[in-house]
Amino acid sequence: NGRPIFRSRDRAFEFRLEGRVHFDWAHYDQDAPTGADIREPAGVRDMNSGTNFRRIRLGALGKFAEDWEFSLVGEWGGSGAESSSLDEAMLAYTGFKPFQIRIGAFKPGSNMDDNASSNDIKFIERPSPANLDASFAGGTARKGLEVLATGPRYMARAAVTGETYGSAELNDEQLGATTRLAVLAVTNPDLDGHIGAGAAFSDIIVPTTATL
Repeated sequence: NGRPIFRSRDRAFEFRLEGRVHFDWAHYDQDAPTGADIREPAGVRDMNSGTNFRRIRLGALGKFAEDWEFSLVGEWGGSGAESSSLDEAMLAYTGFKPFQIRIGAFKPGSNMDDNASSNDIKFIERPSPANLDASFAGGTARKGLEVLATGPRYMARAAVTGETYGSAELNDEQLGATTRLAVLAVTNPDLDGHIGAGAAFSDIIVPTTATL
C-alpha cells in the first residue's frame, strides 16, 4: 500500500513507517474587516486568509514477539498554527484473539466520526459535535488503557482514560471512560446497514487553592 515494511520471515517481527500530510489553503474576499469602511460595521472579524499544515505526522508502527504491537507517531501540524506534539505512543497485546489490550497515549473511540481516520473523512475537520463528545474522555493522544475486540461485522471497545498528552495536571489527573459498540447489521451488494452506540464519562478535577 505504498509504504516500506520490514518483516521477519516468520512474521513475528515487523516495522513500518507512518506518514501523513494535510495542507489547507483558504482565501476570503473581504472588504474592510476591521470596520475602517463605513459600509461595514465595526468589529467585523478578519477571516484569516492563508495556509496551514493541518496535519504533519511521521512515526513508526510494528510488532514484536508475534503478539505485541507498538506505535510512536509525532504531530507537527495543527489547527490554526503549526506546532509539535505527540499523536500516539502505544503498546498493545494481541494474544487473546479477538481481543486487543492497549496502553499508553492513543485515541480511544467514543463516536463514529472519531473512529474514522482523518484520511477518510470528507472535510479537513470533523464535525463540532463529534469533537465535543471526544473531548470529554477521548481525543488524540489520550493517556489510558483500552480493551478492543473486532470481527468481520462488529467492533467493541472500552477504555479508562486520563489526561491528554501535554495537559497540565494541577491537582489529580482527570479520570474518564469511553465505550463504543458497532455492528454491521445488514450487508449486501446494494446496501450496508450500520448500527452503533457509544458513551463517555469524565470526572473532571477542579483545582482549588487555599490562602492564609
